[in-house]
This record gives sequence, structure tokens and C-alpha cells, in this order.
Amino acid sequence: MSKTFGWVFFICCVTACGNEAENRDEPEIEIVDMVEDDTAEPNPLPDPLAGLNCTEGGAVDDEPENPVNVGRLDDRTCYANYMELSMDGNVYGVYEIADGSNHKDTNGLQPRMERALTPRVKPTGGNFSEFSAIYRIAEVGDTGSYFAQTKGKHTGGGGSPDPAICLFIAQSVVTDGEVTHFDIYREEITERGGTLQDGGRQNVYLTRVAKNEDFTFYLKTGFEEEDGVVVSHYSNAIINGESFDYDIPDPPTGNGNGHPLRCVPRKRR
Repeated sequence: MSKTFGWVFFICCVTACGNEAENRDEPEIEIVDMVEDDTAEPNPLPDPLAGLNCTEGGAVDDEPENPVNVGRLDDRTCYANYMELSMDGNVYGVYEIADGSNHKDTNGLQPRMERALTPRVKPTGGNFSEFSAIYRIAEVGDTGSYFAQTKGKHTGGGGSPDPAICLFIAQSVVTDGEVTHFDIYREEITERGGTLQDGGRQNVYLTRVAKNEDFTFYLKTGFEEEDGVVVSHYSNAIINGESFDYDIPDPPTGNGNGHPLRCVPRKRR
């Protein structure tokens, strides 16, 4: 059962598949006084965003023409839009969401702002996709927030036909009443189609990062093959230079990585 949370704020400088982020000058912003038109007639239609945790303009899904973060943006929050921020010599993409702000889905899906970074990778020996980023986390949800994941289809087994194989989660560390760090966990499957509820997933502690400070993140997901048979399906991470390898169960059943690597500020389930 999900717990509610308030505000999630990540900034992320992302590159993938050899693309490098470039520093760009911030655009000049002109501030214009807004004047209300007292003669305007009220809108008789109901507000479709009523009751959601939205802000003015947050549902516009605005995207810069040449975003510094690579990949296709999937913005399902009306709380804020993707923006970019120059700081300490880097240009960061800013991802900000809030509970109850998914204005696009009606089936209870969590709010998110994420990027799909690569096309699907087929399970042929040597095929892989990789993703590197500089993250800085300011705040996460009450039970933590995802910030990256590996997805992949499989044959046989239950669960989603295109599940998240592993997800990387940041959880708050409180010292003297203040959040000072975030513990990083990998939520990983122990069997294909597994869930946390049925014991088919587990959370594995990886490392700790400081609040509002840069940390490096690299993720490589792929397959290894012998004599035409897939013998390894892996998702290996490096965080601040420390390696965290993960061998995905039942590699012969894997039949592709679907949009495997994303920036995913989202509430834990």
C-alpha cells in the first residue's frame, strides 16, 4: 500500500549511448505584469485538474527545444514542468513532482517525470545499453523515490509483460531532525514477474549519498551469450566509483530490455 508524500526534487545531468551533455547559457527571462480582465466571462466547464496537486502552468508539459538531458520526456505531473538549471559548472535537468499530481492517467498510476533513454535491446550476446548521469537529490517521498530503473520483457512467468526488473530508490536519512543524506537501495526481482507482496522482489542496500550534493551514477544493462544461448542478463551500476553488479534471474527467459534506463522521480509502491 502506498504512503503519501509531499514534494520530490531531483536535478540530473544525463548522458546516454555516447551523447554528451553540453553547457548552455541560461535564457534571459522577461517579467511581465499580469492584468486581470474583469469583463471576461467565467469558464462554464468544470476544471479537469480540480482536486489534483497542480500549480499554474504545471500541466503544460513544456520542454526546451534542445534539452541537456537526453531521451524522450514522459511528464505525468501537473505540479511542475521540466526545467534546466546552471549550477557549479553543470547544466542540470530539474525533475519535481508531488503526490496526487498525475493529471493524465485515471487508473491510479503514480505521478512521474521521466525519460526513456534507449530503444529496446534484443537478447543477443554482447548487446547492451548504458546510461551515465550526475545526480543531486534535494528531497524524496515519505517512503523514498525512484530515480532510475531497468525494464525488460520476458517469456513465461507472471506479472507485468514489461516489468521493471530493478529500480534504484533514494530514502531519507534523518539526523537531529533534519534530512542530511539519502540511502540508495536497489529493488530487484528474485524471480521473473515477482512483486514485493509475493516475495518475488527484494530491497538491497547499496550506498549513502549526501543531500544536495552531486553523485555520479552509471548503469549498464545487457546480455551475454554462449553457443547461441543467453547465459547472462545483467544490470550493473556504479555509484560514486563503487560497483554494484546484479545478475538478473533466469537469463534465458529475457527477450529484451524495454526503455531500460530512465530518470524516474516517483513514489515507491
